Amino acid sequence: MALIETQAFPHLVLDTTMTGIGSETVKSFTAALALPTISASFGQEGDLRQWRNIDENERQYLIQICPPADIIPEIVRSIVLNQNITNAAILFDNSFGK
Repeated sequence: MALIETQAFPHLVLDTTMTGIGSETVKSFTAALALPTISASFGQEGDLRQWRNIDENERQYLIQICPPADIIPEIVRSIVLNQNITNAAILFDNSFGK
C-alpha cells in the first residue's frame, strides 16, 4: 500500500509470468492501474484475455512480446505462412530439449 499512498508507481512492469491465475492477475492489475507493462506470456496477439479489448491509448503501454520458448515455433509459423510452405521436415538429435 505504501506505493499507492505515496503515488510512487513503477516506471515499468516486466511481467514474466507465463500462464495461470498469477499471470491473469498481473495483467488485470497492470491494466487497471494503467502501469506500463511488457508481458512475456505465452500466446499470440489477442490471446491475453485481460488485454484483448484494450484501446489505442492502452496499446502504447501494455505490450506483449514473445517469450524465448515461443520464438522458434513463431519463426517456423511465420516462414510457413510467408512462403506458403505445405511440406517440411524437422531434424534433431538426442541433445534437443536437454
